[in-house]
Amino acid sequence: MKTIARTLGAATLAAGLLFGGAAAANAETVKVGGGTWDYGVDKLFTMSTWSNYHHPSRAHGSTACSSSTCKRSATAPASKWSKAKVRSTWSGNQAYWRL
Repeated sequence: MKTIARTLGAATLAAGLLFGGAAAANAETVKVGGGTWDYGVDKLFTMSTWSNYHHPSRAHGSTACSSSTCKRSATAPASKWSKAKVRSTWSGNQAYWRL
């Protein structure tokens, strides 16, 4: 289930990047895996891709990737946000969460 959620999240992010046009940021906050995942890409102002995940009762983490690099957050304890951020590229930006 976790793999499906991550894949769907990455697909949603990729679709937003492809069809987002001139939008300043493509971002979404969703409930997945029993927690809250905030992720997106801003290619105009901050040039950043981010992935932030919060789970109320389990250790967790997040990863943000551009086409050239990935940044994986440290494992966050329950009830704390994990945060990962990387400089965006014009394509290949992805975001993930993990338990």
